[in-house]
Amino acid sequence: MRFLRLLREHLRQALSWRLVVCGVGVTLVMTGAISGLIVDSSEPSVWYMLNKSILGSGAFSTAICILPALTYSVTLPMEWKASATPYWIVRTGISPYAISKMIVSAVAGLLTLAVGMLLFVGIFSIRYPIYISSCTDTAYDALLAEGKIAAGLAGYILNYSLSGALAAACGTFVATFIPDPFVAASSPLLVYFTLTRLTSGKNLPGILNPLFWMEGIVATSSAGQAILEKFIVIAILCTGMSLAAIWQMKRRVRNA
Repeated sequence: MRFLRLLREHLRQALSWRLVVCGVGVTLVMTGAISGLIVDSSEPSVWYMLNKSILGSGAFSTAICILPALTYSVTLPMEWKASATPYWIVRTGISPYAISKMIVSAVAGLLTLAVGMLLFVGIFSIRYPIYISSCTDTAYDALLAEGKIAAGLAGYILNYSLSGALAAACGTFVATFIPDPFVAASSPLLVYFTLTRLTSGKNLPGILNPLFWMEGIVATSSAGQAILEKFIVIAILCTGMSLAAIWQMKRRVRNA
């Protein structure tokens, strides 16, 4: 029960104005990425612009790493510096506190990307049709082509929202080692760029490729399978970081 109360309190903190601001930030980054590309298409559609905003500019890589972490990951180092962490640890324990922080960070990161992408779709659907023709070879495009607009868009948005969950969890994980808000917000981008540089040119399977973790889509004909595989990979990575975060929090409290 104590853990559930702690989780509820952390969720209450996450569902704040910061989530809305960061979600709008995602929308603005995506809009800026396609500002010069809309006229390049003879058949502009929301689906076309959604893909271009993600794949046609490196700006989305920055947004998908930093903005989800800004939503909630920065609260852990802020609480540590304000000496609020011992208050929670005494009442709930180190492991529940760390796990709750990691879970809520992931949820907040997922919601940040979801809010931003949904807002993007909503704004551009006022002027443009949702779907005209295929522009990718993904399972989500196939759903749209079949007329399953809501399912196709939901799967596509969830795919990238899971990447936001991973980025936010990474920010919280790094913050257990370096309790600084700037580090918590920027570390997912630094880790992502470092890993992509180290693995560049290596023929890694998708589930081991950092590019897939953040910006990839499983190549399969089933949208359900694509989401499930992406979810499993993200869940494994977040679980590993959570276990390491617990160990580091115990070490930090013991040496405080």
